[in-house]
Amino acid sequence: MTKLTFKYSINTGIAIFLVIGVIVLIEAISFKHHNRLDLTASKLYTLSDQSIKVLKSLQKDVKVIAFFNETQRGEQQAFKDLLDQYLYHSSRFSYEFVDPDKSPGKAKKYQITSYGTTVLESENKEEIISDIREEKLTNAILKLTRKGKKVIYFSKGHGEKNIKDINEPGYSFAKKAIEDSNYEIKDLVLPTTETVPEDSNLLIIAGPKKPILNTELETLKKYIEKGGKIFFMIDPGTASELGSFLEKYGIDLQDNIVVDKLSRIFGVDPSMPVVTQYGRHPIVKNFSTATFFPLTRSVDMTVNPVKGTRVTSLMKSSSDSWAEINKVPFEIGEAVFEEGKDIKGPISIGVVASLNEKKDTPERFRHDFDPKEDKPKDVKKKEGRIVVIGDSDFASNSRINILGNSDFFLNIINWLLEEEELISIRPKQSTGQLFTLSKAQQKMIFWIPLVVMPALFIISGITVYKKRKNMK
Repeated sequence: MTKLTFKYSINTGIAIFLVIGVIVLIEAISFKHHNRLDLTASKLYTLSDQSIKVLKSLQKDVKVIAFFNETQRGEQQAFKDLLDQYLYHSSRFSYEFVDPDKSPGKAKKYQITSYGTTVLESENKEEIISDIREEKLTNAILKLTRKGKKVIYFSKGHGEKNIKDINEPGYSFAKKAIEDSNYEIKDLVLPTTETVPEDSNLLIIAGPKKPILNTELETLKKYIEKGGKIFFMIDPGTASELGSFLEKYGIDLQDNIVVDKLSRIFGVDPSMPVVTQYGRHPIVKNFSTATFFPLTRSVDMTVNPVKGTRVTSLMKSSSDSWAEINKVPFEIGEAVFEEGKDIKGPISIGVVASLNEKKDTPERFRHDFDPKEDKPKDVKKKEGRIVVIGDSDFASNSRINILGNSDFFLNIINWLLEEEELISIRPKQSTGQLFTLSKAQQKMIFWIPLVVMPALFIISGITVYKKRKNMK
């Protein structure tokens, strides 16, 4: 034990043990704390803000069981990479892969009839999906973890957009996007009812073409002041009676058409403003994607909003735009800005308002009678919310999937339903990228890896061989 070689051996052993220990420690830390660099243009391999918010807010355990067989190794690995990202953001999330051919009992339990089927479990609830995209997976988690479904009513009776229409002007795509977010949709024939149904969490009035009667406006007023939520999408030249109605809530619905010359850069008509300027509000927080609004009117804040009402402009057109007052030249394609008549941009085309049932109660509390305790009790007031957009076509089948229109539309609905945690940019789809090489670049790609580099290896090998031969 006194030999020098023994001491060196002990020191070497200790050093190896310490190195292994450090490596194990680093691996243990990096398992939960690591960084990924996504170099794709659309951040295809990075979870969206919405998915991360959903995962961080999980209150229940969610388990994913994916049924893939041996011939689907490529798809299975891609799905595993996605599930690992979900696992990183929540300790309540877990997954396993099952080969239905090797585990027929488990496949029978979940009634699996095709490869690539994925089952999500949470407590006693199940969701089954066959599409392994992030969007579908996040929506399935939402359906599992939400308590019940919130109900959204679309008004009818004034020529509004049809949620069952699959043609370009219809709202069938918007309907599907809402239902995919686990909301229930119902129709409401407004002229035939004196009150908005009790189960209504949101009322959407999309592009009415005929006037809304005073009795209907009174129904809307009562609904809002009781804490109801309404989403108005009002096209130019329609529903003039809503001007005075919305003015009471600090919203100025103007009779004009917004013209934006900047739209030509995007290859669209100047009557379709391209919006990239957004206000300070949760609906558009961190929102940087352009949105398009075909044939829109301006919607702004009144000078003196009603006491107790908070009004905010959501977005504005560019500084090159204006609000065209005289519609005749516009209709024949000769719209020109007229100083003193038209309104110079930027033009507000969307406004949001929040109000309380009793505006003179700053604490937002009222007293209700409690029969059990024989005394009044404090109950928190519901907040009424209104969003008004000067166009309804931006959410139509032909427009909703253009750039940020879908995200903007769904963000409004999430905020109106008081689910701000879901307001974010939804998962994006992979888009092809065209990479064009010049002739010089093509020659370099051919010569360098196929000719130059192999030649260098051969030359270096011959040189080393000759030197060793000379040394001998």
